[in-house]
Amino acid sequence: LSLGYANGTSSDEVNGFWRFDNSFEDYSGNSISLLDSQNVFFTEGVFGTRPAGFEGSRQPYLEYEDDPVFDPQNFTVAAWINPDTNAEDMPIIEKSVGSTEGFVFLIDNFFGTDRVSLYVQSSSQNTQRFRTDVTVPQGELSHVAATFNGSNVKLFLNGKEKQTVESNTSASYIPSNQELIVGASSTGSGGEYFNGSIDELKYISPSLNSSEIRNEYLYGRPFI
Repeated sequence: LSLGYANGTSSDEVNGFWRFDNSFEDYSGNSISLLDSQNVFFTEGVFGTRPAGFEGSRQPYLEYEDDPVFDPQNFTVAAWINPDTNAEDMPIIEKSVGSTEGFVFLIDNFFGTDRVSLYVQSSSQNTQRFRTDVTVPQGELSHVAATFNGSNVKLFLNGKEKQTVESNTSASYIPSNQELIVGASSTGSGGEYFNGSIDELKYISPSLNSSEIRNEYLYGRPFI
């Protein structure tokens, strides 16, 4: 028997990759290291690493200035997350201007239950809220991923495809010229903040297929 390690997505397809191993450094090769609001801390991670910890009451977030690498029409967002609380929306990563531009990948509490969702803004200036039935347990790390191909969103939990949500419009996606934010939406006293930890966060273009998402889930894990 031999011990190997599963591979993730090819590095030339990864626009941003933050391991959060005691730093906010970008491992994609694009030098997009995140800036801290000074309220983010490090906690216990997936592979013995130190992911970013967020305590919503402290209004924590990470950010990076506007960059066109986050503007493609087809994309994937993925991360390991461990939410601490519910009863509120908790953004994981966003690049958005209200309801007119960009995207938000979040834990959505619209139905009274925390569900993984992706919001995207279309050329009709409507927010397409791709809400799902995919729930994430509290108190443990789970791998979540969303793919957007311009017409539908697929949601994955721990490497398995859970749900496809079709678009309700033919309008095209409008990228945002705002900064990229991790762990918050509309920062400030009226903002929404993540509670818990985020690890191994990736933004990838293009939209990945099911087997590629499985590889992302297995990324860095040993196998025999």
